[in-house]
Amino acid sequence: MLIKIGTKGSKLALVQTNYVCDTLKKAFPEHQYEIVVIKTTGDMDLTKPLDQIGSKGLFVDDIDSKIKLNKIVCYENKQLEYDNSEDMKEKISTCEMAIFTSGSNATFAIEQFGNNVPKKIISIGPACSKTIINLGYEVYKEAEISSYDGIMELLL
Repeated sequence: MLIKIGTKGSKLALVQTNYVCDTLKKAFPEHQYEIVVIKTTGDMDLTKPLDQIGSKGLFVDDIDSKIKLNKIVCYENKQLEYDNSEDMKEKISTCEMAIFTSGSNATFAIEQFGNNVPKKIISIGPACSKTIINLGYEVYKEAEISSYDGIMELLL
């Protein structure tokens, strides 16, 4: 059976997807696997925040519409256990900057670590920046291209 694995085309997404694909090949060698790079609606219009383009499930919806059968969609956004001790807050407060790749992880970090969050905040794009600003923080820099690659270009 051919199993198609849909992913975005960023370097990080491809590394993660190749890891999933390699793991599946080892566990289920009787199947064939194909990685399908999908340009989503959010990739095609980088001038607007994602919340102005479509729903929160925009990426998953786009992949679902392109891969109909035997699909694997790897997407999860959940909070994991974390260390919010005073020692950790002190370590965070000594960081030069914070990088947020979604409004939800910015919200989580700011709610948990508040004044310990570094003053220089880098955002992946307009939607994330809007969340950070609405939480009362200032965005130091925003990636020109809303992707992990865009953040890397900003930092290098």
